[in-house]
Amino acid sequence: MQELLIICALNKEFDSKKYSGMTYYSGIGKLNAMSSTYRLINKHKPKTIINVGTVGACNYTLNNVVDCGEFYERDNTFDKIDRRIIVDPKKAKCGTGDSFLLLRDIKYDVVDMEAYAIARACRDNNVEFLCYKYVTDYVGKNSREEWNDNLKDSSKYLEKRLDDYFEDAV
Repeated sequence: MQELLIICALNKEFDSKKYSGMTYYSGIGKLNAMSSTYRLINKHKPKTIINVGTVGACNYTLNNVVDCGEFYERDNTFDKIDRRIIVDPKKAKCGTGDSFLLLRDIKYDVVDMEAYAIARACRDNNVEFLCYKYVTDYVGKNSREEWNDNLKDSSKYLEKRLDDYFEDAV
């Protein structure tokens, strides 16, 4: 049993020697994230999962690391099914989809490709879920180029946020 797991889509988003023993990589997208999370929960029986990674910001006042607390599935909006998970309504709203969002959607503070799926697997298995995302770009403003350019800083800032989490937990 491993009480805490860190899940990230890609190692280029979060590559930390300090947290390597508890970090797992899901691959990009909701399906990869959900299946990896279910598999990790079944194998390790964690109490807590922390999802780290990068996001595009729709709220242009956000920067650095954002604590997300509301998660929305943004691909399937054609039906009336409520596809949201609220962990902490005081924290940022994250819209998750399998596409790189190019147009700003002000329903969300940030957008990614995995958080909702990981939150869903955690909710389904009664595992505490936390989510820290590093803002690499601003949706609608050269997002693709900025994401690549700013990846180099994500590990450093996410590691610092995890250090703060563990310091507060003591």
